[in-house]
Amino acid sequence: MAVMIHTAAGAVELAEPVRWGPIIYYGTSPQSRTTADEVLGADPLELYRTQRAVRAVVGFIARNVASVPIHAYRRASDVDRVRLTGHPLTDTLTAPMQGVTQYEWLADLATDLCLYERYAALRLTDDAGRVVLRRVPPRAWRFRRNSWDEVTGIVISGRDRDVEVSTDELVWLDGYDPEGSSPVDTLRSILAEDSESAAY
Repeated sequence: MAVMIHTAAGAVELAEPVRWGPIIYYGTSPQSRTTADEVLGADPLELYRTQRAVRAVVGFIARNVASVPIHAYRRASDVDRVRLTGHPLTDTLTAPMQGVTQYEWLADLATDLCLYERYAALRLTDDAGRVVLRRVPPRAWRFRRNSWDEVTGIVISGRDRDVEVSTDELVWLDGYDPEGSSPVDTLRSILAEDSESAAY
């Protein structure tokens, strides 16, 4: 099923949705073992699917981050703050999107940051006039930057064309590396060595 995302720049149908293949857990049997070459060439999502250590740690982080509720406050003075209720910001944080709880949203945010070290969500308005946050899968977009490596927007890869979205329409988080390397890349040699030792 194709996913359509509507932005101020127009609608875009995301390129090839992820096809969930059989999940392979290395070490379960000789036929299902992941080789070192597969580990070295896999994208972060594939490593999440096939490497139980990566999945366990990322899941642990995501569940724990998601379990901390987020609240909004109005600053009353230098030493006092008042918790907001019934405010548009608290409505968005409580239910970022139709059918998505704050817990699910935060778990997705933490997982995206752990696997890709970046996160983007489109700030949209629903039929009731409420601001909602539509997560954009990290494999479907890349940052657009200026010559100072400052983020000026994202480019969403569509099935027919790419769509540029400015930072004004986004909620986004960026890691340190402007080239966009994944934190999982630092684990590849260890995961490959572990696969080889399991095969031996």
